[in-house]
Amino acid sequence: MLEPFVDTEFTKENEILVVQRLAENGISQKEIDTIRKEVGKPMYAYNFETMFWEWNSLGLTDVLSAMLVKYSNKKFNDFYWRAIAIAKRTKTESRPNECF
Repeated sequence: MLEPFVDTEFTKENEILVVQRLAENGISQKEIDTIRKEVGKPMYAYNFETMFWEWNSLGLTDVLSAMLVKYSNKKFNDFYWRAIAIAKRTKTESRPNECF
């Protein structure tokens, strides 16, 4: 889900595989787009503006750290539980953190 925010270019084929993997875990293209729009600016700031420059993978811990800065306690609490629910959807061999 967070591939667009790592310091690596991915091929169109890779994006198709990511979308397929997420779909296998009950995450639709519409939901992917909605989540990426919500987390986009905070994830960009988290990875690039802080000079973190992660190029391999970003996961649940990373998105929670990024969103903690964006949201008030109440909104972050809501985001946290939505993110956990998404991570728990994992049905494939991936680890829960990989859904994000």
